[in-house]
This record gives sequence, C-alpha cells and structure tokens, in this order.
Amino acid sequence: FKNSRKTVEKELNNVINSLLALKNDDKMDREKNRALMISLLEKLQALKKRLNEFSSEEDEIYEVCKKRLTYLNSSLSPGTAEYMDYQKIRINRMLVEYLARQGLTSTPERMISQFNLQVISFVFFE
Repeated sequence: FKNSRKTVEKELNNVINSLLALKNDDKMDREKNRALMISLLEKLQALKKRLNEFSSEEDEIYEVCKKRLTYLNSSLSPGTAEYMDYQKIRINRMLVEYLARQGLTSTPERMISQFNLQVISFVFFE
C-alpha cells in the first residue's frame, strides 16, 4: 500500500508542478500550452486507471482477509468429525502456502484442485 501511495503522490506532484509552470509561463505559446495540457490530461487518465487497479487489488485483499477470518473463527468442538476435517483442511492450506512461498507452484496448484481448497491467503500464483 505504501508503494502505491508513493506512486500516486509522485504522479500528482508532477501534474501539479506542470500546471504551476504552465500558469507562470509568460510567453504563453498557445500550441505549446495546448500540447502540455493534452499531456497532463493523458497523465491524469493514466493515474485514474492506476487508482482503479489499486482499488480492485485492495478489494481482493479485503475479501481474502474476510474469508480467512471467517475460516479461523469457525467454532467447532474438538473431537468431532467436523473438527478433524477442519484440521485436515487447515494443514493442507498451510502446506500449500509454505510450498508456494518456497517457489514451488505446481505442487500447491495440484493440492488446491485435489483437495478443493478455496483461496484464503495472499499467496498468488503467476
């Protein structure tokens, strides 16, 4: 989140500095100013697109956190069959996360499909 915030602040500062330079330009060359305004507009549109991407990434992270909390807060009584299933799924998820963090992507992907595990972690395969 810090990197995305820094990127946005940097882009906005560049746009603001360009606008101030345009405002303080005494020569007021119409074509040059027009080209600069078009350039600034394109930068702002790119920034808007980037902000939308950041927002969708944050929404995905929020959903994963919400699923993880629901999963971790599920209250099952120890010793029951449901609790044993819960523990098996939990161990499989831990293994998937560990293997993925170690850079082994094919095994975790097979485990996810074989054990029908829903994604509740921040490990993404590329």
